Amino acid sequence: MSNKDELLPDQLETIDQNEEDNPNTTTKISDEDKRLGGSSPLKTICVLSAGPLISQITGALYGVVNTIWISKAIGDAGLTAISTYQNFDTIGRSFASFLQVAATAKISSLFGSGLKNEASQVLSDLLRFSIVCALVAAAVCIPTCRLCVRWFGAEEDIVELGYKYIVPNLCITIIPCIFLIGCGCLQAEGRSWLFSITQVVALVLNMCVFCPLFLLVFKFGIAGAAWATGFAELIPGVVIIILFYKGKFGIQPKWNEMLKKFSPHTYDALKIGLAQLVLMLSFAIPGIIIRKLLGLACNGDPVIFNNVMAGYNAFNRFWTIEGAVPNAINIGFIPAASYAYGAKMNMRVVHLLIHASWIAVLWCSLCMLLTLCWPKSIAGIFSSTPEYLYWSEIVIRNGNWATAIIEIPAIITSLLQAMKKGNQSTAISIIVQFLPLPIIAGALYASNKTDLGRIIYCYPIQAVFGVLVSIPFAYFALREVIRAHKASLIANEEGELEEIANKDGSEKINDEIDSEKVNSSLKMDQNGNKIEEFQDKVVATNEEKGIAEL
Repeated sequence: MSNKDELLPDQLETIDQNEEDNPNTTTKISDEDKRLGGSSPLKTICVLSAGPLISQITGALYGVVNTIWISKAIGDAGLTAISTYQNFDTIGRSFASFLQVAATAKISSLFGSGLKNEASQVLSDLLRFSIVCALVAAAVCIPTCRLCVRWFGAEEDIVELGYKYIVPNLCITIIPCIFLIGCGCLQAEGRSWLFSITQVVALVLNMCVFCPLFLLVFKFGIAGAAWATGFAELIPGVVIIILFYKGKFGIQPKWNEMLKKFSPHTYDALKIGLAQLVLMLSFAIPGIIIRKLLGLACNGDPVIFNNVMAGYNAFNRFWTIEGAVPNAINIGFIPAASYAYGAKMNMRVVHLLIHASWIAVLWCSLCMLLTLCWPKSIAGIFSSTPEYLYWSEIVIRNGNWATAIIEIPAIITSLLQAMKKGNQSTAISIIVQFLPLPIIAGALYASNKTDLGRIIYCYPIQAVFGVLVSIPFAYFALREVIRAHKASLIANEEGELEEIANKDGSEKINDEIDSEKVNSSLKMDQNGNKIEEFQDKVVATNEEKGIAEL
């Protein structure tokens, strides 16, 4: 049996069509096909998410450990400075996440559609586009971030301390862009463990080598934390990209592709990744408004402001741990669902979504239980100052009342990205993340301008609102998938009936031919001579003998 015959019927139909439409298609079952679509949906989700889960947990712990290093080197002022500028750090990395999702979703979809050879140009195009992203991030954030932090109500020493951290961080945005593009391509090929190893190497270099080296040995100050992250991601990022261009993986780009025009598939990739950019910006920009409202609620008291910002930083740091499993599930879900959708394996998309959802909800429910029961113990990981612990407990508890359902909109957004519905996924990111938080937080502040804890309730309210808004998007997307599945079943049944009819017709013709052969064989002797001719000859011979005797 050939490789092509080993494909599922839906995949075989897709490949046959692609062979007619595009000469760059491939019919050989590759390792990428097996990793992305060769196992059950649950097993695929678990395998593809295992590597990212390790990297997500390590990344979350990096945030915790990095905060501890900064606290040891600089003190609580460093925690406050990092917290006040954290949104701008998120904006810079939003562009890197945007490129990662663009690479993962589109390239895995190309594999599912049998267009593997088109992926190399997409990789080269995204690397070129990363230069634009890095320039935009630095040009927008560096001139505005210090003004915004002053607007929050921070003291001038906090403003200047944090500015020393954020400027080098934004100047080297190109490094995380290249690093995450490489990671996204690894995930698109289903190489989740190599993806994980790459990220773990970067994080270990950061936590255990560069961060203590720059902060404690070389005394670079708070800027050392930014440079540590850059160097830690530069080394594995460059290695992975070079290996791609040397043809060591499924995607095998050429250096001369850097000079070619952009592929049409690249524009689709950027459109798909745009939803991730909007999502990340929706996390960052509303946080600027929330910090301003928290500053206003402090009534100009710098001590309260510093402790509240430090507590808010603890809330955000632990949030990365809460989001580790759902983020890993999403990272595994996007390439698997993109591949299944591209290969027209419609019900597989539904099953992947179900498994991704229940795993994320279960994990978030456990995290919600921990944060509601032991918020002070969680905050104590970073500092033991009584005022800090007091405000951290309020912020952590109030912000986690609806954590159990908070990742549902993100999974639905990933579903839309996998189905190449870039406009819808962008819309849901804006409606669910970007708009509600500032509006809800502003309304809560207006209801009581001195209640800091009340403002934090904007997060659980936004989570409930997000689920209600995202469900209709999921309904229409799933309806489309299920209808396509039913249409495929009907087409397959019609094809089977036609095949049976053709088979019956051919059998009838064969029966007629066989009957003729049987009739013919009955008229022949064992030597193959016709019996009728033999009888005629015998009669003629007898007649001749009779005439001769007369």
